[in-house]
Amino acid sequence: MIKTSYKNVKNLARKINENIKIKFLDLKNN
Repeated sequence: MIKTSYKNVKNLARKINENIKIKFLDLKNN
């Protein structure tokens, strides 16, 4: 259970990180 939740948190953090990068790039392009 702990391993699974840790994995989910890592995946969630990666998704958030990617979303922030995409938004930042969009702001830079505009």
